[in-house]
Amino acid sequence: MSETHCWRFARLSEIANVHGGGTPSRENHSSWDGDIPWLTPSEITGTHRKVTTATHDRITDSGLRSSGAFLLPAGALLVTTRATLGARTLAGVPMSTNQGFKNLVFDRSIANPDFYYHLLETMIPEMEKRASGTTFREISGSQFGAIQVPVPPLKEQCRIAEVFDVIDARIRSFLVVISKPSALRSGMIEQHLTAYGETNAQVRLVDVMMLPSRQVDPRVEPHRSRTLLAPDHVESQTGRILARVSATDQGAISGKYPVAPGDVVLSKIRPYLRKVALADFEGTCSADMYPLRAKGQIDPSYLHIALLAERFSRFAETVSARTGIPKINRLELAEYSTCFPPLAEQRRMLASLSAVDEGIDAQLRSHTKLRELKLALTEDLLTARVRAPVGAGV
Repeated sequence: MSETHCWRFARLSEIANVHGGGTPSRENHSSWDGDIPWLTPSEITGTHRKVTTATHDRITDSGLRSSGAFLLPAGALLVTTRATLGARTLAGVPMSTNQGFKNLVFDRSIANPDFYYHLLETMIPEMEKRASGTTFREISGSQFGAIQVPVPPLKEQCRIAEVFDVIDARIRSFLVVISKPSALRSGMIEQHLTAYGETNAQVRLVDVMMLPSRQVDPRVEPHRSRTLLAPDHVESQTGRILARVSATDQGAISGKYPVAPGDVVLSKIRPYLRKVALADFEGTCSADMYPLRAKGQIDPSYLHIALLAERFSRFAETVSARTGIPKINRLELAEYSTCFPPLAEQRRMLASLSAVDEGIDAQLRSHTKLRELKLALTEDLLTARVRAPVGAGV
């Protein structure tokens, strides 16, 4: 261990046990629908949920044993270490994860999980340096455990965690405020789609858009230096693009779909997460996504909101459940039919939504400023540049 800034430093593996995860076979039905929550990276990427108590899937004891997953205690810090590095949450109940995580079970006599939850936000660059891989960038358990972290006195850890918890609560309150116009927006979309569908014939989705017909090599220009969009880069429910990372920086080598501005990029895995983005860039997307190109009779922005809507989500989840694999394929996508109004009506609807979006954007700007404040405090408090007084009020 080393000492600096009046704090000692240690490897993560010296203050916590590092555990991986695993995935039971989907073909073995006795492994699924059990009592053990089983977390995947997509469920926490892009969220601001500090503690997770429920997961979309649950596994059985036999599934846990057969998969190599580990039953983690409440308070374990669950960290994504494959493809998307550094998304994290604290286990609110005993649970397991898939192999996209490395999970920390701390020695509570010297380490506060809440402190390291906040500290981990500063560790992402180090994780990226230590990651390797071709198809996916991934950090091994040994490399993750070797990362040096500060170990302040336990009371100071608790104090710093309290400060950041207050800031995060304020950030979450902004998200609640944002959720109200977002809910209004969703309601307007559903009402519009329902009202038009009651009096007009349905149209197959494949008749108003084009599916990709080829893949490109992300190792060659111009693709290697352009944005490669992956499901984890898209915010669930809203479709906002959270990260823009080049194919080179992601270490991509396998074929990807080309993407152009105006393409609607649909994640075909775990459709219940509603990860649908409207591309504003020239680049590529993961083979786990479909870039859909609207034909002349539909506005790309309207196609985007139609695929984010509840009705498409219900359809996608239903058809993907047939095979027991949470994924929608081309044939299943071809089954979807809905009603699309004339182009002029689509654009009137988009104009109405624009006013709501302006209010959401104003709140997001305030949210961004608060996150910038948190970043500045992070630099001070988590490096001991400024010491958090123990025993004072927040």
